[in-house]
Amino acid sequence: MTALGIGAIIGTGIFVLTGTVAAQNAGPAVVLSFILAGFASIFAALCYSEFASLVPMAGSAYTYGYATLGELIAWIIGWDLILEYAVGAITVAIGWSGYVGSFLRDVGVNIPPAIAAARGTELIAVPGQGWVTVTTQLLEHIKATGVDPTTLPHVTAIFNLPAIIIIAIVTTLLE
Repeated sequence: MTALGIGAIIGTGIFVLTGTVAAQNAGPAVVLSFILAGFASIFAALCYSEFASLVPMAGSAYTYGYATLGELIAWIIGWDLILEYAVGAITVAIGWSGYVGSFLRDVGVNIPPAIAAARGTELIAVPGQGWVTVTTQLLEHIKATGVDPTTLPHVTAIFNLPAIIIIAIVTTLLE
């Protein structure tokens, strides 16, 4: 059970982008990150072993959530697991594409950047001053339409209202 918990948390992504992150971002602090992740894995394994002893059925977090918290929470946990596995697969795919691109360059096959580059990442690479410019221009366009930007928090509150209602309903159902 401990190995299952560690395997679910660490996954294959640990072998894909660890060196890149250590070289470009973390440096020597990556050791501390591994220690922290190890402790988190141990605690997750302890939680899973506790669930397994309380609910002796085959299953995952969905089964444990269904047995202890009900069908709604189990449904949320199930979809969360699907999204979690998708994000893990995306991470592995990004790392794997880097390895394949490097291998193809070593072999002599040149892939055009328009094909090899990830789409939609141009805005991520905008420096901080660029974001200030974008935000300023956006607020100017909002002012030009006749809307006062100081009323935007009220608009945001209206969009957050469904989330607040859902949280209130779930809280009421769980009491």
